[in-house]
Amino acid sequence: MRVLRSLKVFDGAVGREIQLCEGDLTNVDGRFFATDILALSAFDGNYDETPSSLIGQLAVRGVSIRGLARDPDAYLKSRHCWFSKPIVNAPTGFPFKRVVGVETPRGGTPLAATSDMFTALSPFLMRNPSMSSVSLPILGTGDQGASLPVMLKALIKEAHICLAGGLGLKLFRIVAFGDASSREAISTFDELVRSDTDLQESSSRVPEFDVFVSYARNDLDQVSPIFERLKSTSLNVFIDTHTLKTGDVWIDGIHKAIAKSKVFLALISDNFNHSKYCQQESDHANRLFGTGNPALFPVRIEKVTPEDPFHRRESKLLDQLGIDGLCAELGRACPSP
Repeated sequence: MRVLRSLKVFDGAVGREIQLCEGDLTNVDGRFFATDILALSAFDGNYDETPSSLIGQLAVRGVSIRGLARDPDAYLKSRHCWFSKPIVNAPTGFPFKRVVGVETPRGGTPLAATSDMFTALSPFLMRNPSMSSVSLPILGTGDQGASLPVMLKALIKEAHICLAGGLGLKLFRIVAFGDASSREAISTFDELVRSDTDLQESSSRVPEFDVFVSYARNDLDQVSPIFERLKSTSLNVFIDTHTLKTGDVWIDGIHKAIAKSKVFLALISDNFNHSKYCQQESDHANRLFGTGNPALFPVRIEKVTPEDPFHRRESKLLDQLGIDGLCAELGRACPSP
């Protein structure tokens, strides 16, 4: 194993790191390259031990990923991810404490499955604070045949969000296998870092907004009184219809605004539950802040059951809070510097 490239990410004064390495994940020198978690990908429920796959090569070494998948510690069905029980009696060259399996569902893509992995990692890391490092191959590029540049860029960007968000993850190691893949990975890494200003900055989130408001567009009439009341306070509020400039790339602008906000306010309704855009915003906030963080502020504007498990457990009902009560709670959650 050798380090090809490294990107420092700072959460305040704490330095974290994304590494691009070349090596063999079936035979790792634990003195220098041990990590807490090994993540790998597979087709949905398919752990065939093919000779060309990491799963097959691990089986040769005596590590049965199929066996770990059959009896996991946790399985997040909605995210197509499972987390193994602690690894015991691991062979030499396998210095990992847990395995995370990332499954590409039927009709899905490795790229979407990778995004699901980062969403699933957030609550797992919060429940297991001793877990702070991850190693993984460039997911989806083996038997699944995904593009190496596409997958590597996605992994680096998502890892940057995770590390900058301060979720406890300190090291994210991406491992290319073989000379050809390593050369392509180096070229892709360098191109991304040169072109992406967020990666160039590699700094902690500096709040620009007090509150990011996530809502379903079909609820605009219903939530407008909340918007008007929020605007009358001293809070600096991001509401995309009012704040994004014409011509901004919509999803990129949304993600940056969430990252630059102190609080993520989700106004939950039946329309919200069925909006893919609202779910994407919630997923991004969960990855960035960490599920259970008080910066996540779900409020039901209708008597519905939220889709998000955290929202189901922690959401408050607007009828009970009142709009003034909601503004008061948001004010307490966003103290002035």
